[in-house]
Amino acid sequence: MARKYNELKRIVLSSFEARGWLTPQMVKALSGFRGTAVAEYLNRLRDWGLLYRRGGYRSRTVVFRISQRGRERLAWLRSRARR
Repeated sequence: MARKYNELKRIVLSSFEARGWLTPQMVKALSGFRGTAVAEYLNRLRDWGLLYRRGGYRSRTVVFRISQRGRERLAWLRSRARR
């Protein structure tokens, strides 16, 4: 069964809660994200201002962390899920 759009966002953002910087592979393991597009999805969340991104190109290791806007969106998603 396919997950709803906001449900996936809530699950992925929740995996960052109380954690520091995470690699896409760590997010995939913590959130149960299926498929190979986890890095693409994390970059999309970064484009929306929900995550910070560090690394890449020369370091080859890309890591993400939740932003304040991401924490606010996560709280909003949780409040909507309770309705």
